[in-house]
Amino acid sequence: MEPIQFQDENGGCLTLLEDAGYYFGPNVQPEHIINLQNFKARPDDTLVVTFPKSGTHWLNEITSMLVNRYRNLSPDTMKHLEYLPVDVLDELPSPRVLCTHLPYPRIPLDFLRKRCKIIVCLRNPRDIAVSYFKFITNLKAWNYSGYWDGFFQLFLNGNIPYNSWFEHTDTWLKVARVGKHNVHVVFYEAFQADFKTAVTQLSDFLGISHTGEFIDDVHRETSFQNMKQNKEDYTLVLSKDGKSPIYRKGEVGDWMNWFTPEQIHLMDQEMEAWGLHLEPRIMYTLDTEEDSGST
Repeated sequence: MEPIQFQDENGGCLTLLEDAGYYFGPNVQPEHIINLQNFKARPDDTLVVTFPKSGTHWLNEITSMLVNRYRNLSPDTMKHLEYLPVDVLDELPSPRVLCTHLPYPRIPLDFLRKRCKIIVCLRNPRDIAVSYFKFITNLKAWNYSGYWDGFFQLFLNGNIPYNSWFEHTDTWLKVARVGKHNVHVVFYEAFQADFKTAVTQLSDFLGISHTGEFIDDVHRETSFQNMKQNKEDYTLVLSKDGKSPIYRKGEVGDWMNWFTPEQIHLMDQEMEAWGLHLEPRIMYTLDTEEDSGST
């Protein structure tokens, strides 16, 4: 893996690691990425897939509680494919709940061979762009001092870790649509709008039966405030300002405080270019009158 730099229009420089055309953050160990090619999955593994800042920790916690029947937050930290050595992942007891930001072409093949359950969580790109900007500018490892306008262009062009949100999302939606693999797509906004329904559907996919009382426990435990207060935050020591890089707001629609009309237009154009404007489950707010188009 070789370092590659992208300079935004304001002079801010983002340094990434590149491997075969795919970009990773500077805090990823190259050997972890390379060794994933030989990762051995288990039939009872559950893999949570997200583009960064799509509710990764939230969905991972929800899934862990469902799979392990925890009535309280999981005692473990998230098991991320890109950040843990393969030998550490190999030692984890079954059933394993693992997570990754990898695009479909980079998923270890054994997950597909063994038809592991794969949960793909999608979130609207406007909120992701803002959350990603705040995340990167607050992590010491990045040393990125750019401004929102410059970062927005990097995001739009896919010159960020894990490349283009648009390609990442479009590819996973197509994989799920074809139905060849054991993939279930969920949406961040759907969990915010109707948690019980979204979690019940997820539980059905996992083949696990839970009572309404148990789902209420999951809802309570995985609330933003409860997780922020009670879940170990291993990113806190990496923060520039002492605030959590992963627990920021946990809401839908914060993009309205950041986006200009021109930026909305540019992102809408990109959505149309990929055909993603036709996906009705991508919602920009929880107000149905504004969910489907520009504001």
